[in-house]
Amino acid sequence: VVWVILYAIMGVSAYLIHTADTDSISRKNALTLYWGQLVVNFSWSIIFFRFQLLTLAAVVAVILTVLVGIMICMFLSIRKKAGYLNIPYLLWMIFASYLAIGTMLLN
Repeated sequence: VVWVILYAIMGVSAYLIHTADTDSISRKNALTLYWGQLVVNFSWSIIFFRFQLLTLAAVVAVILTVLVGIMICMFLSIRKKAGYLNIPYLLWMIFASYLAIGTMLLN
């Protein structure tokens, strides 16, 4: 349920950036990072569940958390609402990173 809500929020925020009245380079850079973090997000499940590479999964989770933080900063500079919408995603990623690191350490 959490991921459905988070993906909906991410989609709305990306739409807000896409339709923002700002220079196209800023929008393009922000949306490139948005799509990049989605690719990293998708890869985490494969790394963790399919290949059970717990150390790599923990590293990817931390990288994803950093990417989401940077994405929020970029979104905030273009459209505040789009940035603020992603704060729950960042909080979830902090928690997910904690769980991934804990799983790595305990196994």
